[in-house]
Amino acid sequence: MKFQTTPSTPPRQPGHARWTKWIAVAAMIASPLAANAQSTSTINFDTAANWTQGSGSFTSYSNHSYTEANWNFMGTSVIRNGTSVQDGFPGALGTYSWRLQDGSGSMLTATYGASMTIAGFGFDVRCWDGNPDPIYTVEYSTDSGATYTSTGIAINNAFLDNSSAWKTLTFTLPSPTTVTAGQLKVRVVRTNGERIMIDNFQWTTGIDTTPPTIATRTPADNATNVPAAATTALVIVFSENITKGTGNITLTGNSTVTTIPVTDTAVSVSGVTATITLPASLASSTAYYVNIDAGAFKDAANNNFTGIADTTTWNFTTSTPDLTAPARVSFAPADNSSNAIPTTNLVISYDEGIVKGNGTVAIKKSSDASVVESIAVSSGQVTVSGSTATIDPSVVLDYATGYYVEVSAGAFTDAATNGTAAISGSSTWNFTTRAAPAVVISQYYEGASSDKFIELKNLTGSDIALDGYRVTAWSNTSPANNQDWKSGTNTTTRITDLSGYIIPANGSLLVANSAATVPVYAAANFDVSDNGGCTAFNGDDSVVLYNGPGFTQAEVVDAVSFVANDGADKSFYRLNHGPGFDFNSGSSILNYSGVWATKTLAEVASALESDAWYLSASQPIGTLTLSLSPSSINESTAPSTSTATVTRSGDTSSDLIVLIASSNSSVAEVADEAVSVTIPAGQSSAQFVINAKDNLWLIGDQAVTFTVSAIGFLPASAQVTVLDDPTDPTFPVVINEIRVDDDNGDGFEYFELYNAGSVAVSLDNLSYIVIGDGTGGSGVIENVTALATGVTLQPGEFYLVAKQASLPVDSDTDGDQVADFTATPDQLVTNLDFENEDNVTHLLVSGFTGSNGQDLDTNDDGTLDSTPWAFIADGIGLLSNVSIPSETELAYGSSLGFLNIGPGVGMAGDAATSHVYRTADGGTWALGPFGTTQTPDNSVLADVKDTPGISNVPVVPPSNTFANWMSGYDFSGFTNPDLSATGDPDNDGLANSLENILGSSPAAPSQGLTNVSTSSGNLIFRHTRNATPASDLTASYEWSTDLTNWRASSASAGGITVTFGAPVTVAAGTPDLVEVTATITGGSPAKVFARYKVVK
Repeated sequence: MKFQTTPSTPPRQPGHARWTKWIAVAAMIASPLAANAQSTSTINFDTAANWTQGSGSFTSYSNHSYTEANWNFMGTSVIRNGTSVQDGFPGALGTYSWRLQDGSGSMLTATYGASMTIAGFGFDVRCWDGNPDPIYTVEYSTDSGATYTSTGIAINNAFLDNSSAWKTLTFTLPSPTTVTAGQLKVRVVRTNGERIMIDNFQWTTGIDTTPPTIATRTPADNATNVPAAATTALVIVFSENITKGTGNITLTGNSTVTTIPVTDTAVSVSGVTATITLPASLASSTAYYVNIDAGAFKDAANNNFTGIADTTTWNFTTSTPDLTAPARVSFAPADNSSNAIPTTNLVISYDEGIVKGNGTVAIKKSSDASVVESIAVSSGQVTVSGSTATIDPSVVLDYATGYYVEVSAGAFTDAATNGTAAISGSSTWNFTTRAAPAVVISQYYEGASSDKFIELKNLTGSDIALDGYRVTAWSNTSPANNQDWKSGTNTTTRITDLSGYIIPANGSLLVANSAATVPVYAAANFDVSDNGGCTAFNGDDSVVLYNGPGFTQAEVVDAVSFVANDGADKSFYRLNHGPGFDFNSGSSILNYSGVWATKTLAEVASALESDAWYLSASQPIGTLTLSLSPSSINESTAPSTSTATVTRSGDTSSDLIVLIASSNSSVAEVADEAVSVTIPAGQSSAQFVINAKDNLWLIGDQAVTFTVSAIGFLPASAQVTVLDDPTDPTFPVVINEIRVDDDNGDGFEYFELYNAGSVAVSLDNLSYIVIGDGTGGSGVIENVTALATGVTLQPGEFYLVAKQASLPVDSDTDGDQVADFTATPDQLVTNLDFENEDNVTHLLVSGFTGSNGQDLDTNDDGTLDSTPWAFIADGIGLLSNVSIPSETELAYGSSLGFLNIGPGVGMAGDAATSHVYRTADGGTWALGPFGTTQTPDNSVLADVKDTPGISNVPVVPPSNTFANWMSGYDFSGFTNPDLSATGDPDNDGLANSLENILGSSPAAPSQGLTNVSTSSGNLIFRHTRNATPASDLTASYEWSTDLTNWRASSASAGGITVTFGAPVTVAAGTPDLVEVTATITGGSPAKVFARYKVVK
């Protein structure tokens, strides 16, 4: 196949076609040409030329046709389509050519109306409008468009030389192809870019004169050692498709001649392949040659295969017959070995490939020759791969027992059907299984998070030092695959070394993840604490016990093996001490249902010590008891302390450190903040003191649970009730405004707190939490935000916590809900991530001791089972729908004594709660709009009701503002007047803001302060005063001794104090004239200056 481009000479004028999307052009030659004839037919789109007939025997243009869609024909001349007439597009030489209208689905199909042999095609092409930026590909089909093949042609800038000149494309088919009417189609596919034009579409016809030749043959020419019995046919692959002709195929070997007519059914043809089935097997050690008559095969053009008429073109020699039976190479377990795994497969390796024959494999005990199992070779328990036979016994062999294996003669054969020799007697293949292990893995526990345990069992009547023993984990990903331990050559890094530990006679040893919490009894009583070693496993990881420094099969003592995630969230325990693993690929603990059984995590948690699935340590677990006296104490008045007594059971020969935990240390804690108490040796109990803590607020009586725990003991708990002080004030900080959703990708999420009381409140120890549905159902904490420490909120102040640093604020009362400015949060929390379009509960709590993700309502009944906080300061439930589901997605606002708010719950608003606010700060809740949409000019944010960081009560902007006052003056005669507060357009030395305070005009020169009298201790001055100054201006008197450092009235400096008296009206008017007296005390400065300062 080849494609080439050549410049069109003489230069083309623009007779062309313009295409978009798909363009298909198809051609069909009319009638067969004479042998060896070749010609070109051209579709010329010129005026009245119609179809130009080539030199071959083509039919007239009336036998050609085309179909079109979205083509644009312009002008008044014609292009003929059989009997139809279409308008053309003006082109060069006064001609008309094809141009495609813009649009999808554009397709032109031209078709020949009779059969012909096609050798290739081509056309002229150029860009439209001289813009060389098309991207097109060219494809063709020889099956009427069912499938298209790429020509490899790409019409692009490089192809067109970045110019608008005409180019001629020529494509030669891989071989001349005979087609029937409508089969050959050519299409130009638009991938992208500018439209193109075409003209002079040509098809080159031809005839195939090349006879088929042999590409390959089987057996190959000059081949030796051709299997005589296995060769049942001769196969020839030709260079092209062939059919049967006439003549014979002759196979000659020694004096034997086999002649097969090509027309016989023993000869079959498919495409390029001919297969000659032989009537009989070939003879061994024989030289053969093949002859084929000329014309026995031919191609589609009736070109005859030239044949094979000699003895050397295709000859081969068959092999010497195989009379040697496969010989044994090795056994596994090896003959006379003494450490075989009782669950091992039996493997026989031979020196050549084998297949199953007939017979049995018998496993017998060496002691009495009794048959343990007889396995038919034909059964699925016997598999063959290459030269290896594997036997999988259905029985588990005994420990420390001798066995031998017998195999029938002919149980396996080679390709020449030579049968294997028998394996017989007690000495040919015998082995002894390994001794029973002294220690085994007796239980596996895989729970949530870090709740992982491995229990070992001592099967002997003596204590065993575990020096050299190691428990390992083999991950399903890394550092080792969960099956890699079986090879004995791989390694893992998840290792727990048991050296130094002793497992008691007939006792257990429990290895626990150091962070495990359940089962409670196991987390309190274990022998080995592990983190990152063998307990770093999941439900699809294998756990293997070794005795030795390496990872060989011989060092494997026991294993819990997994292939899939079958160990997740369950416990496996032993039913007996038999072998429960093997080294076979793909096997797992599930293959040993007679050895291992399962229990749920709940069943293990509630197990009794007598249960086989109870996780046992080397020593029995002890018990602790805890008593409190008194059980109720006061928050701030006596009695405010309780004495706790912790008592242990069992042995008292050594000190016992007991850990103490309070469920709410902000309400009650151990004296001196102690976290443990020691029960001395020889004593069974110890005491500690619990103190109530005064939280200063009226929050109700609080129950606090104290828990004591120690390694080897079950924990104990007792509860003390702290009675609230009825004289305490109510906690004044409330949630004032919340946004959980917006049209800014949740970027405007925030919550606002407000101090509704009369005293300042520290935000220390306050947290904002959100309760949603999570993966654990309703009541799951979804977000926790600890408020910044060291912050005190004054009465009437706000505290804003937001997800981003700038929030839209609407503070006006015109009802347009348009942001007037943006607010900056007091605390930026970029991971606020409030859930929206769901039922959630927002709480402000004190003394939070829980965690994000914690399930507070484990049974999803709408009542919180756990309240990890001292008290709730405020709360609200946000609803996304009218009805609260009965089992999931619960909101807890109402059940906690607050409010559930949402559309349809006494509220109007958006379909899901997005924004809520109190209509008066600290008052009644209301729903806000969803949107915070930014206007096109990005200047303001529309659809906003948010007031983060400021009062929710709209502030009426004062009308008596400085700007309004300035607007009342005419500055038309001024050039670029500065109308700001600091401007002075009338150049009288008085700023505009001071002019307002004095009641003078900013548009005309005015008088400032005037001196009345001075003395050693007083300065008296006068000025006019505006009775209604601008509401956004503030004026004050200041003094200075150096015109640099200015001080307020009554301020002191250098022992001097200057105090300004209240202005006294000396002349009423508009404005009034007032007099001010400044009194100097503490000294007699050389100079004192006074000024009137205005701040906007």
